[in-house]
Amino acid sequence: MKRIFTILAMAALLLAGCEKETPEPEPIAVKVSQIKLVGMPTEFTVGRSFTISAVITPDDATDKSVTFTSSNPEVATVEYTKSEYNYSLALLKAVGPGKATITATANDGSGVKAEAEVDVLPAPKMVSDISITMSKSEVKVGYMVRATATVSPEDATNREVTWRSSNTAIAIVRVVDVKNNAADVIGVSPGSVIITATAKDGSGVTASVPVTVIPNKTTFASPANCHIVTTADTYALKAVK
Repeated sequence: MKRIFTILAMAALLLAGCEKETPEPEPIAVKVSQIKLVGMPTEFTVGRSFTISAVITPDDATDKSVTFTSSNPEVATVEYTKSEYNYSLALLKAVGPGKATITATANDGSGVKAEAEVDVLPAPKMVSDISITMSKSEVKVGYMVRATATVSPEDATNREVTWRSSNTAIAIVRVVDVKNNAADVIGVSPGSVIITATAKDGSGVTASVPVTVIPNKTTFASPANCHIVTTADTYALKAVK
């Protein structure tokens, strides 16, 4: 009898050792359903760069990583930088003129992707030099002298300039021809000033000339009865009758 119990006990132990543990079910992967490209410029110039992002939906997607590609790396390149929460960042650079399609593709095998086209324009040609010519370097109080700024190169993208007087109490500058960068320097009171023309293209190129304002020797019966009058072509003191 004792032997039977021993056999039964051994059999129970063998059966227990043969039982398999039930594996826990694997979690169901949440696939990406949408990608949205944010911060994409539609048009920019060679040499510029932008940080763009690929926003993932849903927020609880198992794998939120994406791969960025450019259809034409000779026009624009895109390089992944980092991921945060539900979006990935990349650096978009303009390399050469033309068009390129930027794509962000989910890495979870869902096949979801987002695309955007960029148009890269040639880099602007900047102003390299400005020279100012004037009919004379002196002007009487109440009168004017013409100043013209010549911009180089001739094919600069933006050839306009901004005029400035170092002391508007002595002389002021009035733009008369934007296309040809012409301006009138008008004498206000005796003294010396510096007239400066600055390129508007952001190149920082400037040119300056000194101007001396001399007293107007014209006399009137009573200075209190004088005022400055202007027309399209003149700026002078005129006696008030």
